[in-house]
Amino acid sequence: MSEYQTFANEALELYKSLPEETNSIYKRRHIVLDLSLLDEKSELIDDKSVIERVYTESIAHLNIPFDMIIGRHGAIIKDNPYIKIINKSDEEFYSILKKSMHDKREDKYVAFTHAHVDQIITINIPEDTVASLNLLFVNVNESLPIIVYTKLGKGANLKMLQLSVSKSKKNIFTSIINEFDALAYSKAEVNVIYPQDERVTIINNSKADAGINADIKFNYIYIGGNAVRSRNYINAVGNGSSINANEIIFGSKSQKMDINTYIINTGRETTAKLDSKVALMHDSICFIKGFAKIVNGAKESRSFVEEGGVLIDRTARIDSIPSVSIDENAVKATHSSATGPIDDESLFYLTSRGIDKVRAQQLILSGFFSPVISNIFDDNVKSIISSMINDKMKNNGRYGVIPRIDTTDIIWFSKPSADLFERHYKYRGN
Repeated sequence: MSEYQTFANEALELYKSLPEETNSIYKRRHIVLDLSLLDEKSELIDDKSVIERVYTESIAHLNIPFDMIIGRHGAIIKDNPYIKIINKSDEEFYSILKKSMHDKREDKYVAFTHAHVDQIITINIPEDTVASLNLLFVNVNESLPIIVYTKLGKGANLKMLQLSVSKSKKNIFTSIINEFDALAYSKAEVNVIYPQDERVTIINNSKADAGINADIKFNYIYIGGNAVRSRNYINAVGNGSSINANEIIFGSKSQKMDINTYIINTGRETTAKLDSKVALMHDSICFIKGFAKIVNGAKESRSFVEEGGVLIDRTARIDSIPSVSIDENAVKATHSSATGPIDDESLFYLTSRGIDKVRAQQLILSGFFSPVISNIFDDNVKSIISSMINDKMKNNGRYGVIPRIDTTDIIWFSKPSADLFERHYKYRGN
């Protein structure tokens, strides 16, 4: 038996034995995924010709130059010096896997992904290099477990889009582990978008470390999937580093979403921000759990968690649980949370001026999401996200379709919104 097979068998046993939730704070606030029937082999294999057809039928209208389009058994890669795919049959596969930032003993679904993963994508951006990468992940009648390891050299600058799509006649899963190592003075914006259809269960796990004076931003967009479970750990390790996580969650019908993001200040004079916005329709459910941690020694650091929720239908449910843990003095930290229905007065004001109810809700929702969308630098990504929000609102909560660009009635600002601390009453004027 190979070293990897032993590793995979151990991971599978851990998946079976580990609890759904290990953090005692959230023991009663999580969703349960049943993956037992999701990985049956299909007669239709997502080889290159199939994933190319899905791209042509579903994605080509976005006019995005993808550097890589990948399914479980096939990939289309442009001639790109930064991207490499490591297959399970390659000698270096296990050596990369055993150095993973994710420990399979920490999380049930990390163990699940480690047990099933067939491919590892490595991305290496050399020192002082500016790069832009677009990655497309495709599920075609078969589940897709994959690991993406990204390393930014000193002073490198990366803009990356990760878009996942699906086309399946049976229940499948997408499970993506992102690991991100940003060395000193590097900068990155990573946009992760999940718009899959109701046959897909989405599992997202991310870990990122920011080196000295590095500046990294993750924008997570959760719109599709029958169920979404996401665990993100973003750590400002190096002194003077900055980390920023923005989340847009838009659920409808019977979607269930469990989003848990940790922002951690480890280095001195670091900044960590998490801004999450949730809107739900119909009978959808979302647990939104932002956790800020300032460790001992992270002097003069700042940390902020902001969570906001809108219930478009009163049958939907949002559980918002912001938390802060501080082990250091001389820091600035706070958290906030607010959830409620769409304001009746605002709705009445708009409808009394001839705007129909759906479009009025769409306008209100646009204003609600605008602070997060404005924090995204990539205008193409802003347009894609805004179009998905528009399409879902206009079509009674449908998802799994990649619409044509339509930013009608969508609001965003040309510059990022005000600093989270400036907006918070505790720090105004400081």
